[in-house]
Amino acid sequence: MIDRPDSAISATRDNMITLTLPDGAMRTVARGTLPSEVIRSIGERLLRDAIAVEVDGQIQDLVTPLRSGGSFRVLTRSDPRSLDVLRHSAALRSVLPALGTRNDRRGGSLNCVRPRISPSERESR
Repeated sequence: MIDRPDSAISATRDNMITLTLPDGAMRTVARGTLPSEVIRSIGERLLRDAIAVEVDGQIQDLVTPLRSGGSFRVLTRSDPRSLDVLRHSAALRSVLPALGTRNDRRGGSLNCVRPRISPSERESR
C-alpha cells in the first residue's frame, strides 16, 4: 500500500463522480470522463446504438465530459426523446455549412469569407 496524505485521498474522491444506471448498478468514474467511455464499459453494442445520454434529467451528447453524477441513462433510437436530439443535430448540420463563413484577419480588420459560388448559382439567387 502506498502512503498518501489524507488531502490527496480526499482530492481523489472529489475528482470522482458516481453514476446510477437504470438497473440500479453504480459506476464511479473520474470527473471529465466522456459518456461514450462509460457506455463502452457497459457494452460495445450499446455504444453503437447510443445517440445521447441523460444525466440527472439533463440530456447531453456523447462527447461532452461528465461534470456531475446522478442517474445515468443511455438514449437510443428507440427512445422517444432521442428524436429531439436527432432533429437538433440534423438542423445544425444543415445550417452550419449553409452559413459557410469563417473569420479571417486581414489588414487589421475582421472579414467574413464565404465559400465560392459558381456563376450559375449566383444567377439562381
